[in-house]
Amino acid sequence: MNLYVGNLAYSVSAAELKAEFERFGEVLSAEVVINRHTGRSRGYGFVKMTNRAEGSAAVKALDGVVFHGRALRVDEARPDAEKRSRAAAPRRGHLPHQAAHGARARPHGAAAETASARGGGLFGFVRRLFSRGG
Repeated sequence: MNLYVGNLAYSVSAAELKAEFERFGEVLSAEVVINRHTGRSRGYGFVKMTNRAEGSAAVKALDGVVFHGRALRVDEARPDAEKRSRAAAPRRGHLPHQAAHGARARPHGAAAETASARGGGLFGFVRRLFSRGG
């Protein structure tokens, strides 16, 4: 069973995380996720346990428990396919939702061609500006 462990103190090592979960059964691996740019912990990690019953016992016992000064969030990790499907969903402020959130809509397709033919946009402004000065 693969477990997500969130709200970790930045000082927690993988060995300390493994030792905490070994109280509930055999731990195959424990990993603290590290920021590759700073080399510092990102505040969460994953623990892989051999037995589902032991993993469930660890979730029940450790979720909300204070460990190194922070209340842990322990839950079964989501499968990779579910993570990818959530990552592919559009986020706020990205098309097609921009117009719904107050962003100015830009003309697309034929409307854009018509606007440029009328001399719209930055190039149209510059063209009009210099055509007046002669």
